[in-house]
Amino acid sequence: MTEAGRAFTDGVRARLNHYASRGAFRAFAPVPVTGSGPWRGTWSARWHHDRTVEFVADGRKRTITLKHILTDVQRQSPLDGNLRTFVANLTGSKTPRHRRLGESRKAVRVTNRRGDVSIALKADEGIDGQTLTDRAVNLGHQIYTVFLREGGYDAYLLESLDLDLDAYL
Repeated sequence: MTEAGRAFTDGVRARLNHYASRGAFRAFAPVPVTGSGPWRGTWSARWHHDRTVEFVADGRKRTITLKHILTDVQRQSPLDGNLRTFVANLTGSKTPRHRRLGESRKAVRVTNRRGDVSIALKADEGIDGQTLTDRAVNLGHQIYTVFLREGGYDAYLLESLDLDLDAYL
């Protein structure tokens, strides 16, 4: 299991480095984590609207978590509920394969702790770390470019992200 877990995490690392080398992130660096084995890795990326997101890979569980993908999201608010629905709708056979996060809703978990939203993706059978990384990066991009833009969350964009809506839209 350790070798498979290490290979999964190495795939995540390679793919995130690929995205960083292409300029997808404004800043990118590994985050040293004490007590983790070779099957775990954490990277920090400055991404959409200068938000810092952590990518946490766990090769044993075959997961990637986008930590703090959104902040200042009140639990059980319309934004929270609609985000969960948006993410859930990207699973299952009704979603085109190239946009699908997983075969079932069990492949994705959205958590909101004290207003910080994180999303964990679990690799389906036969999915490697690089492919799951592509899915995670695509999901993050869709949250900022589709969900928030088209969802009517102007107040959130103004207050939490401090965006100029005229320049953003």
